[in-house]
Amino acid sequence: MINPYLHKFLNLLPYDERTKFRDLSAIKSEDRSAKSKILNFYSSVDNIGNFTPVMGIHQILGEDLDTWCAHDKNIDWDFINKNYERIIVGGAGLYHVSFTNFWKELNEKSNIPFIIWGVGGIFPKAKDMLSNVDGKLLSAVHDKADLINVRDDISANLINTTNVDIAPCPTIYLLNSLRNKKVENNNILYSSHEELLNAEDKKVVERFLGAKDKYLFTDNIQYKYYGLDRVLNKYYKSNHVITTRLHGAIIAYGLGIPYTAISFDYKIEEFNRLYGNGTIINDIRDMSDSVMDYQKVNNNEVVPDLSGINRFAEKVKLWIKD
Repeated sequence: MINPYLHKFLNLLPYDERTKFRDLSAIKSEDRSAKSKILNFYSSVDNIGNFTPVMGIHQILGEDLDTWCAHDKNIDWDFINKNYERIIVGGAGLYHVSFTNFWKELNEKSNIPFIIWGVGGIFPKAKDMLSNVDGKLLSAVHDKADLINVRDDISANLINTTNVDIAPCPTIYLLNSLRNKKVENNNILYSSHEELLNAEDKKVVERFLGAKDKYLFTDNIQYKYYGLDRVLNKYYKSNHVITTRLHGAIIAYGLGIPYTAISFDYKIEEFNRLYGNGTIINDIRDMSDSVMDYQKVNNNEVVPDLSGINRFAEKVKLWIKD
């Protein structure tokens, strides 16, 4: 686990190895210029699950697109409408309620064609957790989109519109090109959303992992001193992933590594239902060696299905040429 004192010290160092895009929301208005014809809206929060889908999209299109963080409260729509020909929104969990203002403004202020790619909602089991943007707003915006691709059926139900394409997160396309980085090993990787676990849950995990010969830990967040590539390197060095994060399961699947997902949100169960190679448990106390042994025997080295991603990518490429 991360030592909080060391973490604080390392983040103070004048060094930053985080993966970053050309994000115009981080550039002063007087210094902005368009370097691509397409603008990609995304979330710049350092959870790597916000970055790997964008990296996958850019790899598919063969171009590093300009980006704009959808959290920005001062999106310059005049600049965008003047300087870009197309907008791509995605991927990751951009239906989260914190993006409400973005969807309102996209609906009201964008004058250029846009598509939705690799986006999904959150569907927490805990009733006191924040969830998604209002469905009526999402439906109104998506009715204007030229193409829509979401990562699961429950997200499609949320937007309640027609002509929705369902396919895996574009992260999986990216990871397919990185499978050769895997190394043979016996490590367990614990990929944790630490905020979801209470103190007792964390003790249960520590006892379980502490009895193993080898295990690694990641919170799937990149830091100034520990960038996205280092996080992925822990997956390359693992032969089983235990995760409370959706992108823990997505990355494991993309690399052909079996996983055990501890479900706090229906989105991770939906991913497992659609694409497999993992086991779902609903209580952290249900972790067991038998579950993990079953995974190793039955689900190791699965080659991810890219057909849905490739199918939608071809539609996008035609849309760009129009």
